[in-house]
Amino acid sequence: MAATLPGPSSHALPPITTPRNNAGPSQPPSSSTLITPHTLALSLPHPPHADPLVDALPYQLLLAEMPATLRHSARRAIRRRKALLRDMEEAGLAVEAEESSGAAAMAKEEEAELEARMESVGASVGANLAERLSRDRPPLNSTLDVLKFLCKDFWIALWEKQVDGLRTNHRGVYVLQDHHFKPLLRISTPHGTASAAAIAKVYLPHSVGLLRGALARLGVQATVVAESGGQAGATGASVAATTFHVRVASAGTPAGSGSSAANLGANVS
Repeated sequence: MAATLPGPSSHALPPITTPRNNAGPSQPPSSSTLITPHTLALSLPHPPHADPLVDALPYQLLLAEMPATLRHSARRAIRRRKALLRDMEEAGLAVEAEESSGAAAMAKEEEAELEARMESVGASVGANLAERLSRDRPPLNSTLDVLKFLCKDFWIALWEKQVDGLRTNHRGVYVLQDHHFKPLLRISTPHGTASAAAIAKVYLPHSVGLLRGALARLGVQATVVAESGGQAGATGASVAATTFHVRVASAGTPAGSGSSAANLGANVS
């Protein structure tokens, strides 16, 4: 007989072995039985206007350190790639010549590699989060329904507020506006808005990946481009004022019907 641990039943570990079924061979225990309802509740986004079960601070700290870590990884990947190209060239293999090898070209390549990695991490997180948030709700039958879901449920789960505006031209282009985008709220610099916008540009690819991954998991293939207030060039604009441009790959797919889809304004319902 399997031993059980003392204490409240809600925190007791499940038995390691399963009862033998005389009708057939015994099956190995499933690892999913180790997830109790309490631990599952901790992993789920908290409902609106409720205290979060897991503090959002770890995510903010992770996002703050992510660019430096991924930049180091990008540099290593670039060095490995260049070393491989040199080895191929020394072996007499045809190698496509690089456009430039100066410091400016190296910095541009590094930034492109960092942006790709930031977006890739965000896409993975966004896809899994969208799947979890949408699993207990009715199906999203149109692209517009998917965008509304992202603007409310997805945005609230990540940033504790919904978007301030959602617009579409009914041709597969959607514009999401957040006047106080939480990941950029704490960015400040004594060198002016342009400097702050340059810092924000490093963090935006992660949010772009979150949206692109969520859209893909919900069946909408799209490209996402983001710009902050400083990048848009508006004088005195807050860096945290962020706009996301979503272009659906299949522009012929109906985006929705009725005039409400053309200008949803601040209330996304």
